Amino acid sequence: MVASRSPSSSSPSSSSASPSSPSSQATQHQLIPISSSSSSSNNNNNNNTRRPRSTLLPLGCDADSNADAIANALLDTSVRDTTVLITGVGVHNKRPNICWEVARILAKHGVTVCITSRTAKKAKALARSLQLALDKEDSETPSENLRPRGRIIGISKALDLSSADSVYDFVDEWDKHGLECVDRLILGAGLGLVPGRQRTTDRIDANFAVNHLGHFLLTNLMLDALRASKAFRVVVLGSEMHRGIPGTDPIELDLEDINCEEYTDDWEAHPPCGQAAYMSYARSKLCNVLFARQFAKNLTNLRKWAPWKGTSSVVVVDPGLTVRTGLTRHVPVTPGSKAGERNRAILTRTYSRKNNPRARSVRQAAGDVILAAFAPTLQPSSVYEEMVKEGPLPRSGKNEDVQSGGTPFWYLRERDVSDPSEAALDDEAAQDLWEFSCDLVGLK
Repeated sequence: MVASRSPSSSSPSSSSASPSSPSSQATQHQLIPISSSSSSSNNNNNNNTRRPRSTLLPLGCDADSNADAIANALLDTSVRDTTVLITGVGVHNKRPNICWEVARILAKHGVTVCITSRTAKKAKALARSLQLALDKEDSETPSENLRPRGRIIGISKALDLSSADSVYDFVDEWDKHGLECVDRLILGAGLGLVPGRQRTTDRIDANFAVNHLGHFLLTNLMLDALRASKAFRVVVLGSEMHRGIPGTDPIELDLEDINCEEYTDDWEAHPPCGQAAYMSYARSKLCNVLFARQFAKNLTNLRKWAPWKGTSSVVVVDPGLTVRTGLTRHVPVTPGSKAGERNRAILTRTYSRKNNPRARSVRQAAGDVILAAFAPTLQPSSVYEEMVKEGPLPRSGKNEDVQSGGTPFWYLRERDVSDPSEAALDDEAAQDLWEFSCDLVGLK
């Protein structure tokens, strides 16, 4: 994914600044404090206890509430003036994915939703599927309970995140849609666990290109549309896979081996997808967090010499281990093959709500994304601060410079503010990744 041309608008320059807490145009809601026993851990082994409550959840919702319930409690009529651009909306085996559900629910509440896809035809088809789903819901809803529906726009320009040229072309065409600003940019597109060595036409690891580099470029090129908003927020769908898995070494950034050449792609010896595919995906998720942190810092610096009136915030959200999203659709499960049957057993054990109590439905995961995009505050409450006795608050939950116009960064998991991995908190690695990414896509 290489480009030689410069963007129509310059990206925020790299510099150091402290993260802080976000402002929002949404109506304030009472928040539920979390118990001290569920405070986040920084080590590589994830806490396997599901948190029953969250500082972010509106009253009446809990850890198992689906996206419809969260949206009904959280969103009010003010969101009807909101425009959201979403990547990654899709349907796999007739089953909507997380971003499709997010788009459906936001449009249902009056938000203008813009859908992207690798082809204009597919974007239009996805928009149509959402319209039909909402038509069906409306037909089953008493007339007195119907809400004004938001526009669903299938963007007529293709967006192939594996190609810098495609991203540039997409943004060049954006003004033709007559949309003044983007209030929420939800970056949900991504590849998953794909065995073998997947490369773009520029011979770059496909997970690195799509999951990180394409979104990096898109976000920077959309900066003018974002800054036209009164309160914009960039939401990146991340994953706890950015830490690695328990019992293995933590994932770290290695810009000298972005194609994971030092790892084997033998998926039979290293189920379910081979070392290279696992590292490719995990590192791309680490890049998501590093990029988001650096983007927030750069926005803080940019505001000092090119101020704008609105507020800004950047959030990475882990939607959890979600079933039926298509993430593992490329994992070999060949019937009759010993390795294939082993993979099938792994997926059945892991991606099944019956067999894994931590597995989540698509609609539950969509609720996390809606919280990340529209929670009126991501600052832990004073009640929460008093209850946490077993360690400091997460570093992504500190309010240091928001009063001076800084852009906050937040990492959310299990519907609460948390810390990403130690590698994701490495300031030098974040800046190195930013500069490396700029060189690859031609940003100045």
